[in-house]
Amino acid sequence: MILSGVSVQRRDSNGRLFTTLSVADLSIPAGARIGLAGPSGAGKSTLLDVMAGLLVPSTGTVTWGATVLSDLCDRERAVWRRTYVGQVFQDFLLIPELSILANVVLPLSFSQFWPSGDQRQRALDLIHDLGLKDAGRRAAVLSRGEQQRVALARALILRPSILLADEPTASLDQASAALVTDLLFDVVRQHQATLIIASHDPAILSRMDHVHHVVAGQLQEAS
Repeated sequence: MILSGVSVQRRDSNGRLFTTLSVADLSIPAGARIGLAGPSGAGKSTLLDVMAGLLVPSTGTVTWGATVLSDLCDRERAVWRRTYVGQVFQDFLLIPELSILANVVLPLSFSQFWPSGDQRQRALDLIHDLGLKDAGRRAAVLSRGEQQRVALARALILRPSILLADEPTASLDQASAALVTDLLFDVVRQHQATLIIASHDPAILSRMDHVHHVVAGQLQEAS
């Protein structure tokens, strides 16, 4: 993925434009493991949204392979995202009335009526590997840590080429965070996927190939 001359601008309460994110140049090779560090509100989540095609930059281009995401319409970006991207959001975005299993297989419903036996088994395997019990429990009764693990399983169900995770261990205890981190790295290694994580967790950031710091919307040099 290549970001070139990217900026995201918004308007304040008086209608004046201000810049919330500025990336002069960022190139992420396929299969890389990239960390995004920085204080809350610095722009890490905005950068992830740009990479996922959820947010079109005000200026610049975002390219994945031969595809220029910033030139696609909303529908085309949605198709691209379903095909290539797995996402773990800070707010999880689970459907409370659905079971763990139903939430995990939900991305499959955009392209087929019901998951195949193999897909259902993959979902159950992910649920087990993430230490979740009783796949029939509703999301509404889960703890935040359990919800976070369900969100991760959902992001992995389609074997994405690029996995974007926003604070994937923020609601987990140390043992659960280590389990989730190991699974993330195992999955991207098995499928040669690109992993990009925004995190405050030094245990995660220490395992990345490079760590970029985002400060006041500005992307700093990688460490």
